Amino acid sequence: MHFPKVVPHGHICPFNYYWQGNVCLAMMFGGRIWVLLDSFSEDNRDSAYRRSMELSDQVETLISVSPQPHMRYQIWGKLSTLQDLSLLLDTHKLNSQEHTPHAVECAPQQYCEIGKGTNRMVAS
Repeated sequence: MHFPKVVPHGHICPFNYYWQGNVCLAMMFGGRIWVLLDSFSEDNRDSAYRRSMELSDQVETLISVSPQPHMRYQIWGKLSTLQDLSLLLDTHKLNSQEHTPHAVECAPQQYCEIGKGTNRMVAS
């Protein structure tokens, strides 16, 4: 088990993608793609950390923390380290439950793009 990195939600760039008939949530951070694995309300912070540490045996994890007043702890898995695709299938099952959001709001003036031929993320 490994302790997850924790970053403010404003430091990530979320986006949606389509996979196996579902619209899923992912994000860019550190020039890498991360997929949403789970999400918890502020009342369940301890559960978020425990779940992230459990998942860390299967995938590198990171927790993003959204600001008040509706603080959320979202657990992300680094796509390049994801060994078990069933974790993504489990995420689709969670999408119908209360603690997993369907989308993340982005400021309209902010977007991300992957530079052609590079692994760098450019945000503006």
